[in-house]
Parts: sequence; C-alpha cells; structure tokens
Amino acid sequence: MALIGFAVTSSSVAQGPDTVAIADLAIAHVPYTADSSAVRRELGAPTRAHRETRPNDDGIRLTYWTYPDLRFAFDTNGYVYTIEVTGSRYPTARNTKVGATFRSVRQAYGEPVHGDRHALFYALSSSEFETSGIAFLFEKGLLKRIIVGQVISIE
Repeated sequence: MALIGFAVTSSSVAQGPDTVAIADLAIAHVPYTADSSAVRRELGAPTRAHRETRPNDDGIRLTYWTYPDLRFAFDTNGYVYTIEVTGSRYPTARNTKVGATFRSVRQAYGEPVHGDRHALFYALSSSEFETSGIAFLFEKGLLKRIIVGQVISIE
C-alpha cells in the first residue's frame, strides 16, 4: 500500500491550522517514536509480517506488521513509520475511533493543515517541512481509517 499523504505548500501552512502534540501520535500505547521491539512488547507477535520489495515514495522499503484492526509500518532501522487503525478497537489519544463522524473529528482536532470530505490531515508542527502527523480518512461521512506517523509529503 502506498503512503497516504498530500503536498504541503507555504500557503496552506500560512492559514494557521491546528497542530497535534507528540502525545497524539500514539495508538494502542505505542508511541510513533517506538521501535519494533516496543511494539512486540506491547502487542505481542503480529498475525502477519512482510517486507515490501520496492521502496515507497520516500525511498524506504517498509516492513509491515499486522494485528487485528492495526497495521504498523517500520522503516529500515526498525522504527515506526506509520500506524494504521482500521477498526474501532483502538482510539486515538483524543478518544477518536474508526466509525466517528466527520464533525466529531473536526471538534476533537480543530482546523486541519489540509482537509476535504474524504480526508483530514493534522501536522505535528506548523513548519512547512513537517511530515509527521495524523490522517483521518472518511467514506460517506464516517471515519474509516486513521494513520499516525509519516503522513505528509513535502513537495
């Protein structure tokens, strides 16, 4: 699966979107800065693991670990690159779960750095070079996936 992201331009950052804190970049008691051993200590062995044969858009060959309702992508050094939530079992730090409404996500997180009816992106900082944050992906007004980590592409 390709990295979900969008291009940040200086004009979109200049609008003063709300940012997320480093504490917001954790799912299932696993912080975005964790390594694979920390994930294994917290969640045990994955139900499936595989390594991509080709690099992603950032030039990194990711390794994926799958758990029920969760998927971790690790960079080549074994650190979390993204955490993807696909079910309601694991809420965000602000208690947002898959299945939430578009409106409730906006109430919990404020003004995104980018947003439309399909996706809301929140960055860790307002720097135009920031790539870490949270992506909320919607279908028919309901939250279908949450991705934490490297979700923003700089172009």
